[in-house]
Amino acid sequence: TEENLILAINYRAFKEIKNPVFTVGFYSIDGMLYAGHSTALDHITIESIGGCGTVKVKFYQLPLLPGVYSISVGIFDEKGLSPYDWHQKQYRLHIKPGENPATGIVYLPHKWNIK
Repeated sequence: TEENLILAINYRAFKEIKNPVFTVGFYSIDGMLYAGHSTALDHITIESIGGCGTVKVKFYQLPLLPGVYSISVGIFDEKGLSPYDWHQKQYRLHIKPGENPATGIVYLPHKWNIK
């Protein structure tokens, strides 16, 4: 909880793919989507990919509380509709407690002020 997370998406494209969209989704173990991100939503245009490569995305101070989560990653066409490859909820993320305990789903940075 509250540590940075870097996800690396390794790919191998057997032909050139123009304007691919990379996606990442975080899900509860029972399938609820907590957050979905993509290069398209972040206004990042990738002109083309071919051969082997890696796309990394860094999440700062991950707010998920302790537990097990599912991660989906995918590479889609430029409209984000047709997948070239999609690993739906194929990866597990185990979050261990951080320094600040809380209950619920996410840790919200906060400060108490008592007068």
